[in-house]
Amino acid sequence: MGANVDPEVELIRRWWVDGEDLAKVAADLGISYVVACRLVDESRPESHRPKRTLQERMAVAVKLHLEGVSNGQIRAQVGIGDKYIKRALAEAGIVREPTNTVRRTMTPEQMLTLAKQGLSLAQIAERAGVNRHRVDQLVRKERANADILRRYRGGEPLDAIAKTCGVGTNRIYAVVKAAGEPWLERARAPEGLRELRRRHEAGETVKALADELNVTPHTMSRILRDAGATIRANSAKSKLTTAEMVSLWNSGKTMQEIGALAGISHQSVGRRLRGRVNTGRKPRRESPP
Repeated sequence: MGANVDPEVELIRRWWVDGEDLAKVAADLGISYVVACRLVDESRPESHRPKRTLQERMAVAVKLHLEGVSNGQIRAQVGIGDKYIKRALAEAGIVREPTNTVRRTMTPEQMLTLAKQGLSLAQIAERAGVNRHRVDQLVRKERANADILRRYRGGEPLDAIAKTCGVGTNRIYAVVKAAGEPWLERARAPEGLRELRRRHEAGETVKALADELNVTPHTMSRILRDAGATIRANSAKSKLTTAEMVSLWNSGKTMQEIGALAGISHQSVGRRLRGRVNTGRKPRRESPP
């Protein structure tokens, strides 16, 4: 190597020559096994460099495992992946127990009961065998669900509950059903029926109302009929009647142009015109002057 040899490199080389285990030397110096091997190799002539095979590294991995070293530390020190660590342990007849298994000793309901009794999050986490973050999430969710249920029972509209609590209708539905509350009772009440009828007659679609109550459009149509509402057909969305669309088509307008005038898509225009005009031929255009 020459005169300028790093003292640490020379120390590692001397220990290794004296028969010290290189993995132990690396651990004592706070470096990885791979770095220790590289330093030893660089401190010796090329012809005398030791050849460390995969099997030798796997043997070191087994030894480190028996000393209680984790897989992550073995990877860093020996320079082999989990695949070869597992193979080495299997060949040595060692079954590695999982170290990150969470053994929960309480159900979520039991943890919530302790929270209501006034125990701190840390105390609950210690008793339940989980981390404090998990208990905090559980308590926050329970409080949010209680707020949703309180607002629902108080008669607050579903869209207002969703906006205030920052949740969707599906979450409200799940909370209400879990509490045993009848989901459609309020919708079928006289005041609920009047409100649904008013909103539908004001322009809200059956699908929009159905999505809000988490029911199918068919069920919502039945509820609206019970309320005495006339179910508005899709054609009511159009600004033009079908006869007016036929007239525009015969005058040379395209479906896209008619759709723009009627405020609907050109596909809807095609459905209205089908069977009334020959939609397969191009519309007549006036010749330029």
